[in-house]
Amino acid sequence: MSVLSLVIVLLSGGVLQAVLPTWAAAGQMPVPVLPALVVYYALTRNRVAAFWIGVAAGLVQDALGIVPLGFSSCCFAVAALLLNRYREEVFEWEGLTHMILGGAAAAGTTLALGLLLGAAAGMHLPVGRIALKTLGAAGLGVATTPLVCRGVRRLDVMLGLVAEARR
Repeated sequence: MSVLSLVIVLLSGGVLQAVLPTWAAAGQMPVPVLPALVVYYALTRNRVAAFWIGVAAGLVQDALGIVPLGFSSCCFAVAALLLNRYREEVFEWEGLTHMILGGAAAAGTTLALGLLLGAAAGMHLPVGRIALKTLGAAGLGVATTPLVCRGVRRLDVMLGLVAEARR
């Protein structure tokens, strides 16, 4: 894995997540590009790399938003470790796998982040707002993750980081 390509992908994903418009029906959730990247790298890299990519993706998300640094890193790192733990039991190159895991990762990290912010940072969001954001993140994750995974896989193949494009 090239560290430079990883940095470029994470920064590009963070900027894309920050500039894409939000949808009111999804609780004003941004399109979950960074959780989708965490899903891709957790399914295709070893455990240590997946953990650190989750930490880095969380730092990028926190740096581009209003969340204190480190909160998203904790959520993304846990998601990366869980996904990496069970990557042998799923079809890592299937679109349906990406949809399910992307929706679960986006919803799980959003819910965990809301709970962490309420418990540790004293930001008390109403339960209904957290639920709406979690459901919105799940829906957006289902739609976004297969596209992100396919794009990053093509980049990995073009850069020679993956031997072949699997189907």
